[in-house]
Amino acid sequence: MQRGEDAQMMLRARLRTDAEGRYHFWSIKPTFYPVPDDGPVGDMLRHMRRHPNRPGHIHLMLKHPGHQTLTTHLFVSDSPYLDSDAVFGVRNSLVVDFTRHPAGTAPDGRVLNKPYYTARYDFRLVPAAEHATA
Repeated sequence: MQRGEDAQMMLRARLRTDAEGRYHFWSIKPTFYPVPDDGPVGDMLRHMRRHPNRPGHIHLMLKHPGHQTLTTHLFVSDSPYLDSDAVFGVRNSLVVDFTRHPAGTAPDGRVLNKPYYTARYDFRLVPAAEHATA
């Protein structure tokens, strides 16, 4: 599924970091899904004897004035299809462990009555001037 059940949310959010560049948010643990395969893409995948599935992942776009915009995605380390992503997007450096925790007090202090997951990833934005000379 490429779109959430709640069409109003459209699976998007805008986040801001704190003064130290830290960020956090609540979401669901992503799962794998098939890309549409009823047209030319499906024909190509079948011709190549490939499945249409993408591993679970989160898309991100990071921006900061004076820095190169970074558009990327992070993949769930225990998701199927990491080694055979239909669009060849997986890089080892983008695979993240989602750690399961029992019900109880979450890192932000809220009490949850069911298990939850946490994941951590640190980004580095390149200054635009540095990017131009690379």
